[in-house]
Amino acid sequence: MPALEVDVVNAYAARMLGTQLQTPPMVSAIKVGGQRLHALARQGVEVEREPRSVTISSFSLDATERPDEWSFAVTCSPGTYVRVLLSDLAVALGTLGHLSALRRSASGDHAVADALELDDLAARVLRGEPVLAPPSAFVTRLEAVVVTGDQASRLRQGQRVELEERDGDEIAAMDEAGALVAVLRRRAETWQPVVVLPSEPPSGPSGEPR
Repeated sequence: MPALEVDVVNAYAARMLGTQLQTPPMVSAIKVGGQRLHALARQGVEVEREPRSVTISSFSLDATERPDEWSFAVTCSPGTYVRVLLSDLAVALGTLGHLSALRRSASGDHAVADALELDDLAARVLRGEPVLAPPSAFVTRLEAVVVTGDQASRLRQGQRVELEERDGDEIAAMDEAGALVAVLRRRAETWQPVVVLPSEPPSGPSGEPR
């Protein structure tokens, strides 16, 4: 392996920022002709893959104590294959690369740093404190629309509903109490539920669900 300088490596990494087309690897779960690519790869079969548009917002690398090992940090759009990104960087640098470890530190607004340690989680459960965020906390980036009780019932049965014109193709349907009913995707003039949440169970006299 050639000797690599941090400035040179990061200069090449900077060239990979922005929106670009990325070819999925043969070891991915994408289906081609009804078969998973990784299943075909195990059979020694390689097929053409349609490139996909991805966006790399930030990409930087740091040297470690070992000359052949580097650490990296990347912020990218959903659907990005990080191992392909690093492989492309290695090729651009005129060398080879192997991804030995990968950890997702954040997804959208939710970061690992905000998670509870197991001991803390157990202690909070014993004290009866809430430890789970409501489902609505995970759709804050989607436009929210309040649906009627009848619409909520239909959505929970998997039925499409008609709503007023919306800008995006994916929205969050909320009930009048602010609870998430479903995530909807546009289907022509209607909206189809793709993720459905059950209704809240009724509470007993002590406030505990029955």
